[in-house]
Amino acid sequence: MPEDLFSLAVRTLMEPSVALARIVDASLEFIPSAEGAAVELARGESMVYVQSGGTLEQHVGLELPARGSLSGLSVEMGATLYCADSEQDPRVDRASCRRVGARSLVCVPLRSPRGNVGVLKVCSSRHDAFSDRDVAVLGGLSQFVAGVIVATSDSPPGDLTSFASPPEEGVPHTTEDFVERVLRPDAVADVALAREVSDVIQHRRFHMVFQPIVDVVDGSVVMSEALCRFDAPSTRTPDRWFADAWRVGLGAPLELAAADMALADIERLPDGCRMSLNVSPTFLEHPLVDELLAWPHPDRIVLEITEHVECEDFARTRQILTPLRERGILVSLDDAGSGYSSLQRLVALEPDIIKLDLELVRGIDHDPVRRSMARALVHFAADVGSKVVAEGVEAPRELNTLGELGVRLIQGFLIARPGDVGAIPESPWLLASSTPLL
Repeated sequence: MPEDLFSLAVRTLMEPSVALARIVDASLEFIPSAEGAAVELARGESMVYVQSGGTLEQHVGLELPARGSLSGLSVEMGATLYCADSEQDPRVDRASCRRVGARSLVCVPLRSPRGNVGVLKVCSSRHDAFSDRDVAVLGGLSQFVAGVIVATSDSPPGDLTSFASPPEEGVPHTTEDFVERVLRPDAVADVALAREVSDVIQHRRFHMVFQPIVDVVDGSVVMSEALCRFDAPSTRTPDRWFADAWRVGLGAPLELAAADMALADIERLPDGCRMSLNVSPTFLEHPLVDELLAWPHPDRIVLEITEHVECEDFARTRQILTPLRERGILVSLDDAGSGYSSLQRLVALEPDIIKLDLELVRGIDHDPVRRSMARALVHFAADVGSKVVAEGVEAPRELNTLGELGVRLIQGFLIARPGDVGAIPESPWLLASSTPLL
């Protein structure tokens, strides 16, 4: 995939306006008397509305003079300022206040290590609309936002992480609740995490390895799963990297980058071998997925649906997968048999390939419960026309038991460990002669 498209994906999913919009919306909720709210940034001699809501929503992009305005004065002084009546207060630009319908307003400075960069403003068309408590709440908020800006000082201006959902209805409107439920106490830590994940994505601090999936009856390599391994110094497992990426809003760019790197090697796979890519349901919604998967031979691609992000709308996911399937792409379901949710996905998505969960495979040779569950999934697959893959196979006795159950597609250390795509032979079924063949 062209690099500029990849960069576009990162920019799209790290859009600062998402974070700023949440701050604006939450300000309106926490200050009941506020009719409008906006984030204004200082640019030269002007203050520019970069995000707004309520009665100020229509004014995004509006540029007003900083000199003679309460916003400009708040930036200059670094102080929270309250105007009870713009018609009487000499500190404000009366014409600008009339233009946006602000009779009373509160401006909170937004600070960075290089100085004050703008204000968070709430306003009302009524005079004297705000109480000391309202001013205190916004003042407390400014201290927290300052911490976030400091944490992102090495990033582009306004490059904030995504925040948690707004408070539930009926929650008391206090600064503490605002921090806990909207910005979250660990939001600053998430900023550092987002910076780390973004660095991994942009500098490709990872590489791909490939583990073959073999038909042990005829010895052919039918698929090879592309697995992401991270080069960045960290104790995180690959699953943890992806989970953390989704937590800070970078899950889709990371999956996009991994899939892009894997597909660059698809022509190096043995003839007739498909490449299996790990993707989450949310990733499939990204507009660049079609671009990524627009390969000349889509019939060589398998999308393995993982649980990095929980599927919230099975019908929607199935709808997205339909045109991909029509192009010849197969759908695989990971971790089948691991719980009720996996059975829900199994029924709803009707995958072409069902992968038995590693915990179901491990020890299946001496556990009748595991055998019973695997047998049920094999029968289900036969009824709906799906193939079954057993992953995590490490012992010959596990292999033989799976063969007795009718499973012939095998993945695991017993067959081959993950490695370079060039190391996958046409037929890797080269086990020690003491290993019983099916």
